[in-house]
Amino acid sequence: MKTDASARVKQTKGGNKMRTYLYCEAGFVEKAQWLPNSWVNVVCPNNDDFEFLTQTLNVPESFLNDIADTDERPRTDTEGNWLLTILRIPVVNKQNGSLPFDTVPIGIITNNEIIVSVCYHNTDLLPDFIEHTRRKGIVVRNKLDLIFRLIYSSAVWFLKYLKQINIDISAAEKELERSIRNEDLLRLMRLQKTLVYFNTSIRGNEVMIGKLRTIFQDTDYLDTELVEDVIIELKQALNTVNIYSDILTGTMDAFASIISNNVNTIMDNLLKKKTMRHVQILTGVRRCGKSTVFKLLINDLLQSGVSGKSILVLNLDDPQFIPFWDDSSKLFGVIENAERLTGEKVKFLFLDEVQHLCDWEIFIKSAYDTEIFEKIYITGSNSQLLQNRFSALLS
Repeated sequence: MKTDASARVKQTKGGNKMRTYLYCEAGFVEKAQWLPNSWVNVVCPNNDDFEFLTQTLNVPESFLNDIADTDERPRTDTEGNWLLTILRIPVVNKQNGSLPFDTVPIGIITNNEIIVSVCYHNTDLLPDFIEHTRRKGIVVRNKLDLIFRLIYSSAVWFLKYLKQINIDISAAEKELERSIRNEDLLRLMRLQKTLVYFNTSIRGNEVMIGKLRTIFQDTDYLDTELVEDVIIELKQALNTVNIYSDILTGTMDAFASIISNNVNTIMDNLLKKKTMRHVQILTGVRRCGKSTVFKLLINDLLQSGVSGKSILVLNLDDPQFIPFWDDSSKLFGVIENAERLTGEKVKFLFLDEVQHLCDWEIFIKSAYDTEIFEKIYITGSNSQLLQNRFSALLS
């Protein structure tokens, strides 16, 4: 979906806005005002930047709209004597709970004497690239040189972030070796999704090299050695992405098998005891799969001919049960209401996250002593509470 550039300006109003005029001497040197053949670098443009680009430099507004689209793919476009080149570059994603890294579009807009880059996101790449040209005394001869060197820099930063991703993968694997938690699996899934975005963006940038070579093939802009260096660096980044993707896929498949085996083992143990009138306790950290085991147990009961009306599941994590947390005896009323509605007695009682109930163990002991229920299953996130207090009460 296309984003209007002026609307995007409002969205980035709180960001670090910056418009710099850079002239290449021995590396890019910042100037106080625009000069012909200088590079205008615009990051997180504000209304003044937008007006300067469209009114002073006559940059096509449609180009700015295209760059504002966060999903824009690498491509070229022309309007009059203007050329738009869109690349995708890697960035650190600082939003909590989201992907650790992402890719965003950067647009390089050029004509005979104007070179403009526009990016609606703060990145590490651009300031590092400018500093690198100064440190190495690199002379950027023309607009095509600048585009190719930015592609090269993107490959370098893809590789830098891939090293960090590899460290994150190793850290998540170590956590999973100690205890398989949903949070660590979701962390690996986010890293896997990041690698997919990296792969797509690098391939898109790779395609751009061929297009630019075709556009500038009859000019003296093309630096063959630079192009070869860019291709090599991009291929290295792409190969690294593919290697890490294969490793991560294998890791997740292995842990999926472990989880499946663990669930099967737990289910076998529980099913062996389902005819015993014991209170069955499932403990573990939050989101480790306790509720999933409940569902499997209920499914087994239904398949063995047990009426669904005789099964009652109460998720005590649900806000509607908050009034019951301070007086667990009120749950007997909930059970009676359920029996009135179904017309059948509850024989199998499932209580999820029972630790919310004050003096929950007294309620469980009372329910057990009635001998009404054929089986009571409970889960809790505090294993010490469940193991010690309940066992003491029954002794």
